[in-house]
Amino acid sequence: MTEDLLLQYIKDSKKYPLLSAEQEAELADKVKKGNKEALEKLVTSNLRLVIKMAKKFSSNETQVMELIQEGNIGLMKAAAKFSKSFKVRFSSYAAWWIKQSFLRYLNSADRAIKMPVRKELLIRQVRQEEENYKIKYGISPSYKQLAEIMNEKIDVIAQIKSFNYTEICSLDDPIDKETSSTLYDFIPCNTYNPEEEVIDNEFKEKLNKCLEILNDREKDVLKNRYGLDGIMTAIPFAVLGKKYSISAESIRQTQLRALKKLRADRNKIKAMVSV
Repeated sequence: MTEDLLLQYIKDSKKYPLLSAEQEAELADKVKKGNKEALEKLVTSNLRLVIKMAKKFSSNETQVMELIQEGNIGLMKAAAKFSKSFKVRFSSYAAWWIKQSFLRYLNSADRAIKMPVRKELLIRQVRQEEENYKIKYGISPSYKQLAEIMNEKIDVIAQIKSFNYTEICSLDDPIDKETSSTLYDFIPCNTYNPEEEVIDNEFKEKLNKCLEILNDREKDVLKNRYGLDGIMTAIPFAVLGKKYSISAESIRQTQLRALKKLRADRNKIKAMVSV
């Protein structure tokens, strides 16, 4: 049934002739003056563009029809905003609006928690580059390799890879088996309080003093595992392992080693904190 509808829609879309650059410019001027017929013509002449893009974004025929509907909304927005002063063909301009409509729909349909379009696009780019790398080399790329390919910072890649948007959990769920902290403990308060800010800054200074007895990797692991230094999510061992190109078990051992150092020097830490 869906296939029949799609074939019929494609057939109907071919009834509308493609436009020349001069025709697009002329219609754009009329649209600016409120001419609804010009707007409709600009849209219908580019329905095939939406269909072509929807096929690339979709995973099945049912989704193609849904994406076409969303893409047409983007197409209409583009038609209403297009101007010959842009010095580009309408299809080039409309493609961006259509793509944004696709991403918003896919984000809304797949996620219980909505995400900004830019973040969603970055996640898709990471996945695509990973897939391309696997096809070319037969192995998964490291975070450093992904960062170089995408011209991004390793921390950005690590954060993207740590996201798991397909699972929903309670705010009362523990962060991990090693602590009693819950997700709720890491939700920031948006109420500004200058006194609290001073106390917070003082705490951070003392915290950094305490961590001076650790090496750089040990500091980074503890900060990522326990939400220190402004990091609001506990990064999994496996994710940190990929960041350093080592195993998850090695990261766990690094965490245990760092905690052991802190416990062993508790008197020294007390002295630093009391300063």
